[in-house]
Amino acid sequence: LGAAAMSGCSTHEKLDQVATQVDIVNHKVDHLQGQVRDLHAQAGQAMADASRANARLDNQEQIKDYKK
Repeated sequence: LGAAAMSGCSTHEKLDQVATQVDIVNHKVDHLQGQVRDLHAQAGQAMADASRANARLDNQEQIKDYKK
């Protein structure tokens, strides 16, 4: 009976360790998801900036062609 009780404690400790590890992994996943959202927003901003720059360049080319 004592061995069964001790093995129960051991199992409970292992479950606690696994639960702690799962919590740590979940925290890391949440952090990484936040970073991905930030990078996605930055990429969208970079694309918008590039589009505006390309439009300005196209406009400059049209002005040069018009002056000729």
